[in-house]
Amino acid sequence: MYIHISQLRICKRLINNDICTSVSIINTNTFVHLYALFDA
Repeated sequence: MYIHISQLRICKRLINNDICTSVSIINTNTFVHLYALFDA
């Protein structure tokens, strides 16, 4: 399961970011993108 950056942007806007984090753990590559997105 791969999440596109556009979906991550929507996820970033959610109040509960834990959902995004838990989903990103499934795919390491997605986690890297998610981490970079939140870190930026």
